[in-house]
Amino acid sequence: MFEKLKIIQQKLQMLVDKNDKTSEDIKRLQVLCTTFPTPTDNVLDSLGRDILEISKYYNEHFLEYKLYPSILANDVMTLPKSRGKSEDLYPFLKELFNTYKEMIKEVDDVFEVGLEIEEPLNNICSSIITSIEHYYNGHPSKSFETLSEGINKISSHFQMFLSNRSSIPFWLYRMRKTEGVNKSYTPGEMFHIPYNLRHLIATQRYSIPGLPSLYLGSTSYVCWEELGRPLLENTQAAIVPTKSAKIKVLDFGIRPFDYSEDILGKITNRQDAHLTKQEFQELKNYLIVWPLIAACSIQVNHQNGAFKPEYIIPQLILQWITSTQKYDGIRYFSVKEECQNNSVYLIHNYVFPAKSNHETKGHCYTLRRHFTVSQGTPWQLFKLHPIPLQGILNGDFALMANIPTVHYNQTDFGKIEGYLFNNTLCEAKFTYKISLSDLYTKKDRGEFFEKNKKMLEENLDNFLNRDRALLSSHEKKSVQWTFQIHSEYIELHLTCVSLAEFIFNGSIPRGLISFSQFVNDELNLGVGYKLFDFQEE
Repeated sequence: MFEKLKIIQQKLQMLVDKNDKTSEDIKRLQVLCTTFPTPTDNVLDSLGRDILEISKYYNEHFLEYKLYPSILANDVMTLPKSRGKSEDLYPFLKELFNTYKEMIKEVDDVFEVGLEIEEPLNNICSSIITSIEHYYNGHPSKSFETLSEGINKISSHFQMFLSNRSSIPFWLYRMRKTEGVNKSYTPGEMFHIPYNLRHLIATQRYSIPGLPSLYLGSTSYVCWEELGRPLLENTQAAIVPTKSAKIKVLDFGIRPFDYSEDILGKITNRQDAHLTKQEFQELKNYLIVWPLIAACSIQVNHQNGAFKPEYIIPQLILQWITSTQKYDGIRYFSVKEECQNNSVYLIHNYVFPAKSNHETKGHCYTLRRHFTVSQGTPWQLFKLHPIPLQGILNGDFALMANIPTVHYNQTDFGKIEGYLFNNTLCEAKFTYKISLSDLYTKKDRGEFFEKNKKMLEENLDNFLNRDRALLSSHEKKSVQWTFQIHSEYIELHLTCVSLAEFIFNGSIPRGLISFSQFVNDELNLGVGYKLFDFQEE
């Protein structure tokens, strides 16, 4: 499988082992060196331009430049997978995992890179295969238990797969078919299916029948793909600002191809072409978790089938997500789209299962704290907009294979995103806990809010009102609030109806900062003294 790399390695080693330096050796080395990055003049100077030393240099460093990307770009690891029309999922995955483990063993045996991942790799592959076997035998609870045990055994390798607010787009998208509706869907109708309509929730890749979940896309384009490419005139789109700083996502959206490009980008310009110790551990983590990602990335053979075995593992992972507080949702790449090789951000999907399932109607309280949704914009309404629009995302885009790419922000998908960003209103609800900073003296801490209640009430209202008055009409339609002063903190509930941009920029109202400084001055605590901490709940 890695014959060319083995041959190069052997030839380099032969040069190192030879005592004489013939012109033929130099020619051979020059040919070999064209396969690898050219060492800098500083490196050559340090090696003394000696043929044997240069050979040693390449023998020590070329593996990471060529071997690791070769593993990740190998056909065995390429995702998504198609299992063929006549092949059942169980033997398909079993053969795939065996081939994958043989490849990893070959790399470790031949190149001695020190992966040492055989045990956790065997564990997770066995858990996936056994889980499917239990499911086929009519034991879904045993299937979930088996997969959960397997995931928990490798959960220490999940750190690189945790995404938070800093690595999740601030604006996601949702699309629905109009289904004969001749009006804009309300924000509630663009949110997840409400609890009292559970009977409408069917089986999907990451969907447990009857469990409300919020499905979002990184672009309107991937939302359209997931709907099965309906006529755009029969769709409505909404923008979904991610307003919570605490959201946590299990990131299965890293394709092997993208990770290979990431590794090359890191080491290409390094003098020693080495991964750091942490980067090498991340590579090992990815190789261990890959079978789980692969089992969730199998294209469906029978779209109209009542049972889709390709959904077994992703549905069980979603079930696992609902049983843990570590993650709020999952990011995954679309298995319906294979054209965007260099633009993975265009094809990310997100699923966030409802977790406050004690509710019997309406929408999940937890998800409403994480997201706000605009009303739906019918495609025809967007197309009637008189002003030429441009999307907010850059990057190359290909609607079909083997055709020229275009800039995504110039497509209609990019343009409707620009329209949603600039023209649709979102209602966002924020809750802040305003507590005393640790810098404030602990003496009389418990009496502070009670003692200063009247002054705090008056001035918090004054400064929030002043903040609201400073907002321009395009920033907000309305801003309302209520607050309660407790014995040790203030709880502020803020509701904003505004454009998506202001929802993001206005997460912590400017008036709170002014209010903090005023109270600071009022109590003579000193210039620059940090009195309050503002924590978004």
